[in-house]
Amino acid sequence: MKTKILIFILLMGVQTSYGQDYFSNLREGDSRYIGDPEKSKLAEVYKKHGKNSLERRFNQIFEEKKVATCASKIVAELGKIGSSQEQKEVLALAMRDLEIIDDIALDIIIKRNKIKYEASFPSLQSGKISLKEIKKDYETFEKRINEGFCPEDAFFGLTSALYKKKLGKNGKIKAANKVARKSGILSKKNYQLAESFRRAKVQFWSLSLSQYNYKLQALRRQVEAYGQEKSDFVTVLNKKAKMSLRQHIYSNYSYLQIVMMGNLVEKMRKRLDSVDISIIIRYADDEQTEIIPLEPTERFRFVLKLLRKEMAKLNQMSLFDNSKAHYAAVIAASYEVGAVPAIELEELASLEEIWNPKRTRMDRIMSWARMFGGVASVVIPGPFAFLPVLTVMVVDGIVTEPKPDRDQDISLF
Repeated sequence: MKTKILIFILLMGVQTSYGQDYFSNLREGDSRYIGDPEKSKLAEVYKKHGKNSLERRFNQIFEEKKVATCASKIVAELGKIGSSQEQKEVLALAMRDLEIIDDIALDIIIKRNKIKYEASFPSLQSGKISLKEIKKDYETFEKRINEGFCPEDAFFGLTSALYKKKLGKNGKIKAANKVARKSGILSKKNYQLAESFRRAKVQFWSLSLSQYNYKLQALRRQVEAYGQEKSDFVTVLNKKAKMSLRQHIYSNYSYLQIVMMGNLVEKMRKRLDSVDISIIIRYADDEQTEIIPLEPTERFRFVLKLLRKEMAKLNQMSLFDNSKAHYAAVIAASYEVGAVPAIELEELASLEEIWNPKRTRMDRIMSWARMFGGVASVVIPGPFAFLPVLTVMVVDGIVTEPKPDRDQDISLF
């Protein structure tokens, strides 16, 4: 009997641990959302509620999947601890500070927390929309919300259905919401929810918590050893893209695409670490075979050319029709799947002379040559042997040419 109880307790422990591991931080360094002002606010909230007590309450939120993967429900749970919008945001920051979530999950929660209902002028297009064509879509939306479906995911489903009927523009969604409310399909509460989401343009979010959870868990199952790494390089905000590099790959690529891009770099590493790369010539007139070994510089150039060729082939696949692979995404994906350790990313990030967009491409190439003493430095032993290759990838397009070059020469020789 005691053995059965012990097994039950252990199983419950495993389930609880897994339940709390939805968005736990296993890849990011310091959060870009937490600066000195935020640290002061966190100190106050820890003092008020107790750091250990808050951590236990946060972990309880992530024990149930339908709550853990829904920003609306998480915000509602945070509202039980702090009622104001500002208090809930600080509590969300505390979850990130305690490593229970990462920056991607935090960004989604903060965006949801800022949404509130505001009345607006009636739509002028409501008379052009037939109740018959939207009735089923709004009945489904109302039913899902009432049954506890995640509100933002229910709204994604609604707007997706409206888009297929050419009613996906913001003004037309507003009109459709009004028609559904007037007909009694939408309750007042759910009408206000739909309107608040429409005004916040939730339908254009590139990622929801449930979508992020699906990609993240699928990726962790694909990667044999998904251990913890810490890098600030993937969390820094790109002002032009308005997101970090890590956010970019999860917002624009499927988990399968991320794995495939990461595999490119993994194969490249194996080639760089290979004992020999040679050209084999077999003559037609006899059985003689000529083997020409490549020198270190030639090996480096060959491997880099092969990478470019494989990237071009990847972008020709139908899987990448809507989101082309580029060097920045490949580097981030390779880190995500563990092909590139954090130490190399951090070293790469410190080489500002190379990737600083204020410098010309030629300036960056020259800086790279001076720092590493030419391409032969690829034979440097230890963890930095791979760094020159990453640097070339950055020079080739991470900043100035984020899109793949369709006219790029991908021949090996």
